[in-house]
Amino acid sequence: MTQSEFEKQLESLPAVGEIEQYETAIYALAQRVTTAQRKHLFGLLRGRPESLRLTPEQRISRAVRRSTMRINIGETFSDLHELNHIATGFEYFLPPLLAEKYPHWKHESFDGMFFLPIRKTGDLEAELYGMSILISDQTLTPIHMHLKCSDQPDKIDRMECRVGARGEGTGQMQRIPWAEWRHEPLAKLPPSYNEVDWVVYGIIYGARPVGT
Repeated sequence: MTQSEFEKQLESLPAVGEIEQYETAIYALAQRVTTAQRKHLFGLLRGRPESLRLTPEQRISRAVRRSTMRINIGETFSDLHELNHIATGFEYFLPPLLAEKYPHWKHESFDGMFFLPIRKTGDLEAELYGMSILISDQTLTPIHMHLKCSDQPDKIDRMECRVGARGEGTGQMQRIPWAEWRHEPLAKLPPSYNEVDWVVYGIIYGARPVGT
């Protein structure tokens, strides 16, 4: 895209206060521009006032709501744009919750997540299964979540989460080295979360289990 065309596209972006429309337009435009122009777009997102940025919970809830509204119960969705919103949200949403319960997670966090197609399990409900990157050493370990968004916008009503297959790595977790996963992060993921020997890191967020 030429610079003049790019500048015209910038002028047509939604107002920065229209958070959801603004972000969607930015990501859509980023697919059609040069690398330098893409950096400029993402710089616009980072440079927004803090009050106009989505919280992790808002980011997750909006993406799950948008995605599950398009499909029937039992079906899956794999829209990369929405998966990116969900994964990014959980990278920031989960660590404080885990740290409240487990001392190990006071010094651990995530640096990315990769999910299989996400399954709709009920109205505003979704089940996620995939791999998470542990930020301390860039290794992989499985993650499984089941959540229900609130009837009120931007809130997660209930969530159950488990992180980490049992292993001999730090935190008693299986840690798959970067060299073994960098090209196919889901290749070493067992077909079903029921086949994973989960370590003790689990949290329940909200008053009731999902599905009740």
